[in-house]
Amino acid sequence: MKKLLTLTLAILLCLSAFAGCNTLQTPDNSNPPEPPKDVIDDYDNENEIEVEIGGDDEGNENNENNENENKPDDENKDPGKQPVTGPEHTNTIGKFVAKDKKYVYEGANVTILHLENQSDEYFTISINGEYLDENGEVLKTESQTFEGFPGLWQNYFVFKPDIVYDDFRYTLSAKKYSGENIFQQSTRVHFLQIKEHKLPIRELYENVSGSPDFTPDFTQYPTISSEFQFFGMPKDLMIQFWLITFDNEGEIYHMQLYGKFNIKEGNTVINIMKQTTEKNIVWPEELNGGVTGIGGVYRIVPLEE
Repeated sequence: MKKLLTLTLAILLCLSAFAGCNTLQTPDNSNPPEPPKDVIDDYDNENEIEVEIGGDDEGNENNENNENENKPDDENKDPGKQPVTGPEHTNTIGKFVAKDKKYVYEGANVTILHLENQSDEYFTISINGEYLDENGEVLKTESQTFEGFPGLWQNYFVFKPDIVYDDFRYTLSAKKYSGENIFQQSTRVHFLQIKEHKLPIRELYENVSGSPDFTPDFTQYPTISSEFQFFGMPKDLMIQFWLITFDNEGEIYHMQLYGKFNIKEGNTVINIMKQTTEKNIVWPEELNGGVTGIGGVYRIVPLEE
């Protein structure tokens, strides 16, 4: 009887552990977790950007009122401008904190923009960027839009034009979002670790050239990869996202934009950084200790679409 009771308790514990690991968790907004620590501690610029929140779902009728350039805080504020009044507007103000840093990666420049929504409103945001040369002339432009940016949430946006530029300038516009609130404050892409293991090399098992003589090689070769995990996923989603790994000097060692993955709560994504067909792989000095990483959501698409 005692053995039977012990076995029953063991089975119940196993079932509890299984359910806890595989059940999708609903974020608890009544007790939100502490925001993750930002591993980038030396941004080039930091700006506070205020946006007026209208009572309608489209925000202000004149979008220019919500558009702000990445200038010092005092230059973004107009003391003579008053919030729009009337029955359609609430006269409340939302605020974003934007921080940006320029890097060198693979012979070109990359700017990472960290954006934090300090209000509890959901927004559709648009970031319009310009890449400038040393004379202030525009070399290239780029726009990114994110629908359903949650209140009290933060995300990394990557601007990678594959050119060398001297400066990056942007404006931010925002309007209230009226669609389904998919992400929550707790949603994040968390860097776990870098590790050495063995995986097939894509170029060796995938016939990209279409050669009729191609023989796929599925041998598992020494691999160095970084691992990231997704938290705060309220439902199965298809997501486009950036995974960025920094070396022990704080520089970008590897970055990759991944396509539409079926991302579930707790999923781990392996980000291959270095592989070899040799028996052993040599670890780069810049990966020996002090490696960090970030993930940024580029676009979310519900599976029913």
